Amino acid sequence: MKTFLVLLTVVFFKISFVQAQTTVDPDRIIGTNDLVLVKTDLSNIPVKFKSSMAAVGKLSSGCTVTHIGQGYAVTAGHCFWQTFFDEELKLNEKCSDETITWAWTEGSTNNKTSQCLEVIAMQRSEADNVDFAIMKISDAPTAQIEIEWKKKPKVGSFVTIFSYPEEAPLSWSKYCRIKKITGKDVLPGLMHHVCDTLAGSSGAAVLDVVSGKIVGLHKSGDGETLEDGTTTPAVENYAMYITQSPMRNLLIKSGYIIK
Repeated sequence: MKTFLVLLTVVFFKISFVQAQTTVDPDRIIGTNDLVLVKTDLSNIPVKFKSSMAAVGKLSSGCTVTHIGQGYAVTAGHCFWQTFFDEELKLNEKCSDETITWAWTEGSTNNKTSQCLEVIAMQRSEADNVDFAIMKISDAPTAQIEIEWKKKPKVGSFVTIFSYPEEAPLSWSKYCRIKKITGKDVLPGLMHHVCDTLAGSSGAAVLDVVSGKIVGLHKSGDGETLEDGTTTPAVENYAMYITQSPMRNLLIKSGYIIK
């Protein structure tokens, strides 16, 4: 395993939203590439998740967004961050230059779009193990995905991710497990999972396979780009646990009704 300092350096250069626009991100495929392009008729994904796909959007500048109802959407905080070592909570940030395209599948046309009205709260803190952004959006889709606010998923639980990897249309990671963290692992406060992701998957909802609810937000992977341009293979990916974030209270303060 890499040292904590090396990983932070990788995270800075490889998952920072601004850097992702100008550099090649490391491969975050774990073993065989399981990413599947979602068909427009949704015939190649589990029935359980078909009604949720209209709530999965692509941010115009590159991350994956999820509508959680009432005109609120969530993604990763680093999708809006420009200064890596600034870990303070930020409130009421402008985002009018961002749009969201929903359920963009290969061959789909006339997809519903929304405007980002405001980032009501966002934070990316390595010390606090959080990486989230909560947006207020216009013309929200009717579809939404609920958040699991109370239960932290157990090690070994099956999860899944729908995202827009490397500017590709909506893709499915298939099912994967949450890994047990060892004493040698870095970032022990985050969820360690083996769902395949790539640049553009940042901020995607990690969904519990049993409940279908959001239990985490995808953050990064541990692959590394070397000086010669080759990449070291990733062995795990990382996500922020919803239950360990301040998102619930921030949403309530903004007027969101927790049901």
